[in-house]
Amino acid sequence: MIDIINKYLDRILIIITIILIISLIILNLFDIKIKDNSNELVTNTNENTLLEKDETEENEVLGVADEFINIDIKGAIKNPGVYNLKNGSLVSDAIELAGGLNSNATTKNINLSKKLTDEMVIYIYTKSELKKLTTTSSSNTSTNSISETSDVYNYTESALVDSSSNNTNSSSSNSNTETKSSSTTTNNKISINTASKEELMTLSGIGEAKALAIISYRETNGYFKSIEDIMNVSGIGESLYNKIKDSITV
Repeated sequence: MIDIINKYLDRILIIITIILIISLIILNLFDIKIKDNSNELVTNTNENTLLEKDETEENEVLGVADEFINIDIKGAIKNPGVYNLKNGSLVSDAIELAGGLNSNATTKNINLSKKLTDEMVIYIYTKSELKKLTTTSSSNTSTNSISETSDVYNYTESALVDSSSNNTNSSSSNSNTETKSSSTTTNNKISINTASKEELMTLSGIGEAKALAIISYRETNGYFKSIEDIMNVSGIGESLYNKIKDSITV
């Protein structure tokens, strides 16, 4: 047996060498194929990522990807401020996100199932504020109206309306005489720190709701330090301020 092995040893070694070479070639080819597949997978993944990114950017340009909105909630709420909510959220969702209502708050005038819109302002009335509004507006011809202005959106289902200048025209002739001699006027200007509701309503664009909001703000935060501070009051924006700034003082 040993003689036979010795006789064919050279041939056996050659065969083993050939087998090893073939094996190495096969392994190299297999490794190259795996790398090619891997690179192809990475390339496809990168291409898909770029496509998704381009599609997202295109949707944002077209306004399709507007999934979230910003709202401002004020008044008798535990944590007033600006909040970011998912598009399609309700008023009740905003109240919950802001920590809930204060103990003196009321939602009788609010539609809790109302869908929110971007840049919407929600003002939560206290029970006393709502009582004042409903009492004084019971004889108002604007009963059962909804007030929607460029500055604030009040969710109202009864007579809670920001009166327009038309609502104050009938009383302006009488109130003008009173305010000229009133201690709340200076050089025919209305003092926003001491003026009564009726005196504030003589200002252009200031109805009953906004007048009460001004009074409520100064009772909660103290006197206004400058006339510009009146824009901190819910419902009074820059456009309305520009209309009344020459008629008010602190």
